[in-house]
Amino acid sequence: MSTRARGRPSVRAQRGVALIVAVVLFALIGVSALLALARGSDTDAERQRTTEAALAQAKAALIGYAAGVPLTGPERLGDLPCPDVNNDGDADPPCAGEATRLGRLPWRTLGLPDLRDGDGERLWYAVSVGFKNNPRTACVNPADGGCLNSDSTGSITVRDRANLVVHDGRARVVATATEFNYNAAIALVIAPGAGLTRQDGAAQDRSPAGATNPVNYLDTAFSEDNANFIDHDLDNGFISGPVRSVTGDVVLNDRIAVLTYQDLMPVLEKRVVREAGRCLDQYAARPANNLRYPWAADTSESALNNRYADPSGNRTGRLPDGIIGSANPDQLFKNSRDDSGAAMEDTWPGLPCALGLGYDWWTNWKLYVFYALADAFKPGSTAITPTCAGNCLTVLTPSANMLNRNYFLVVGGKRLPSVGGGQPRAMPGERANPRNYLEGENDFSTPTADVHETRLTTASFNDAAIFRP
Repeated sequence: MSTRARGRPSVRAQRGVALIVAVVLFALIGVSALLALARGSDTDAERQRTTEAALAQAKAALIGYAAGVPLTGPERLGDLPCPDVNNDGDADPPCAGEATRLGRLPWRTLGLPDLRDGDGERLWYAVSVGFKNNPRTACVNPADGGCLNSDSTGSITVRDRANLVVHDGRARVVATATEFNYNAAIALVIAPGAGLTRQDGAAQDRSPAGATNPVNYLDTAFSEDNANFIDHDLDNGFISGPVRSVTGDVVLNDRIAVLTYQDLMPVLEKRVVREAGRCLDQYAARPANNLRYPWAADTSESALNNRYADPSGNRTGRLPDGIIGSANPDQLFKNSRDDSGAAMEDTWPGLPCALGLGYDWWTNWKLYVFYALADAFKPGSTAITPTCAGNCLTVLTPSANMLNRNYFLVVGGKRLPSVGGGQPRAMPGERANPRNYLEGENDFSTPTADVHETRLTTASFNDAAIFRP
């Protein structure tokens, strides 16, 4: 064998070394690619977590704002702010039409930090016509359309990424007088995500010049454009992403958090019953009343004639606010006072009690607040401190039967299709019937004497109640 032959590797050996090098190289490339994908996946997951956290925080702030409305002004309990239309963080009222009820989330007004989604964008926000706080529709009588209470519903339609309706914004989902639609979205918060070219071909300009135009932040898919909406419309609402095209490209990356009836209304009802109970407690604690309470308002008079007086001997009904009629608008608990020998006070005690004449929030809710008074604590001589001696209320609860209760206070919730023909409340005669608001033992139109109940919310029971002591 020659020296030359011994000094050079064979062609086969060269190919073997090249193959090994190639395998190692491809392996390194593969590991690098996997690491890059993993980093990308981690980044995507972190962006999504940031977005979800911002949406959740914004939704919670909206609930807190609506439930925390001060009761001494013109605001309705449940009012939501107008959007921010100039991108300064403050709500910009008035917002009468849909075009001004879609804008930036008013984070300053809500007491929030400058929330951003995972792509660093500020959030957007839309509110239903019935829940905007400016302008408000008048609520003069409790059944007026401008009142905000347990029968108030949202008006915005929302679809999921598959274009299926999740929240139907129409006024009723079926055309009957008793079937109300509590499924519509009351409000929603939108995380716009990174800019993209919309399906209508518009490129999203996210410079300061385009910061207030929703087209530059909100996307369109399946003929649904998130840059606009119409109240009570099935076809023009919002769609939550991400939505991809048939080729897998993201065409809509808006993520939405929806404020629903079930998110908000039970919170409002609990505040109503707490505030009403505070007034009863404060009234009874006044020395002149010596632990006694006023008579209840008659359910027919309150519904038919808007009279929330305190007829003698009436221990079950609505909570009174003393209105005897238009001729005597300032006459308050006349019968409660007369039946105590003029010893008991004839007015609510004043702040922190904010109930009765002069408080706008109460006009919105007083049709829904019902009251039962124990015989032992009814109006009468205040020289003797009342005590239970077999003539107080019993309240059935999931854990025990609560005996010797002074009063029972309950707020009627939404209409339940499975109860009493759907609990109709459109006509005055229907509003006079307690069973169209209350369920079980709380329906005192056919009661077990002085027995009431609390339960977990079900399809056949949704009363929010408190009792004393």
